[in-house]
Amino acid sequence: MTDEQVLARLMAKVKKPVCFAYPAGEEKKEGILTARVAVKSSGSTSSGARFWNVIDLLTFRAEPRPWVRLCYYRLDGERLTFSRGALTDTKDDLRALFAAAAKEEWFREVVTELQPDAG
Repeated sequence: MTDEQVLARLMAKVKKPVCFAYPAGEEKKEGILTARVAVKSSGSTSSGARFWNVIDLLTFRAEPRPWVRLCYYRLDGERLTFSRGALTDTKDDLRALFAAAAKEEWFREVVTELQPDAG
C-alpha cells in the first residue's frame, strides 16, 4: 500500500462515528471523528511494518467539550491496524499536560524544533 493510499484510508474516517470504552467496564463513549491529522513515522520494525502517528478531534454526544486522541496505526503489508492504547482526553486536560511538559527543557526542544513541512 502506498503512502497516499494509507493517508486516504486514514482520512476517510473523518466525519464517521467513533466509539470506545474504558477497560474497567465504564460506559461507552459514542460520537464523531470531527478532524484528523496523520503523519508517517520515520520508524519501522525489523519485519518492515510502518507506523502512522495520528491526532484526532472527537465530539461525543454526552460530552459538552471536544476531546483529542493521540494514537497510531501500524501498517504491516496491506493490513492497517489501530493502536490498542491511545491517550484520549479533553482539550483542557491535554492543554494542562502540555503546559506541564513545557516546563521541561527536552519537551521545549521538541516543540521549538517543529518543522512546518513535517507531513
